Amino acid sequence: MDDAEIIRDVARAVATMAQELRAESTRVAQRAMVRWSGSAAAQYHSQIHDRAVDYRQLSGDLDRLHDALLSHARHVEDHERALSNLLQVSNPVELLVPGISW
Repeated sequence: MDDAEIIRDVARAVATMAQELRAESTRVAQRAMVRWSGSAAAQYHSQIHDRAVDYRQLSGDLDRLHDALLSHARHVEDHERALSNLLQVSNPVELLVPGISW
């Protein structure tokens, strides 16, 4: 497995975490739908709402991380391709350091 594939595997894992966090956010928000009354219930509802919002925001952060990882994988592939093309030259060291050969 090359570097770009490993990065893509991590990106897939991050995407799965984001999806699971969104689902948990929905489940937590549904708990706030329970009709209770009293000061403890109001505090509970507030905390549940805040937790659901936090989960939703974290899932957005994970989505952005997923996108950044995929972009990084593409850059790694571009750099690997450039290096491979350079190594196709008969004496790539001469291109980098004139006067040196191998």
